[in-house]
Amino acid sequence: MNLKKQRNFKKEAAVVHLSDILIHVRGYGSSLYKKVPPLQEKALKTLKLKLFEIKDIFFKLEPRLYELKFFTEELKREMELNT
Repeated sequence: MNLKKQRNFKKEAAVVHLSDILIHVRGYGSSLYKKVPPLQEKALKTLKLKLFEIKDIFFKLEPRLYELKFFTEELKREMELNT
């Protein structure tokens, strides 16, 4: 994601960029990158975050990702049963 092109929505673009990285680090999702996308420091500046704070965010995100995984698997099973 090119944050330079997102002038009107800087914070939103930075959140999406950081989210993309966190999801890839955890092993979910896929995109044009086969590896974790490179972190653009401008995103951290826009969100007023320090690199060490990302670690805290990641560990808080972890249980939520497990919840989401189980929810989507359950939803998928229900949809398969109804078809």
